[in-house]
Amino acid sequence: MQTEFTLNELSNLISAIYIWAIIISVLAFGLIFLISNLIAFQGGKNPKDPAKRKMWFFIIWFVTSAGFFVYNFWFNYMEIPNIAFQSDYFIHVIISSLLVVVLYFLLVFIVSKICKSCKIATIFPSKNG
Repeated sequence: MQTEFTLNELSNLISAIYIWAIIISVLAFGLIFLISNLIAFQGGKNPKDPAKRKMWFFIIWFVTSAGFFVYNFWFNYMEIPNIAFQSDYFIHVIISSLLVVVLYFLLVFIVSKICKSCKIATIFPSKNG
């Protein structure tokens, strides 16, 4: 275990957590886009495919955000020996986890509104179409 932890290392760790938050959000979006396209359209009066896509949207949303938080808490926060640095880093763990939540939601929402004929659009269907 490393005994010295500098302010520069904390700054690098904070920068990295935000970069990873963006990467994880984009990867989660790619995963829901792939899963949405793998779920076949169902015909009839009450198709079940939109509900399946929504279910997967929420599963990926929860697992991604919770996993990101837990990973950064367990493997980064707990390894910082200085309590003052831990306190500063924990704020960024929370903010970056919220960034994952918001960015994933926005990516899916925007793409579902732009690509109305795509399967992902059934996650957030338009009222008029």
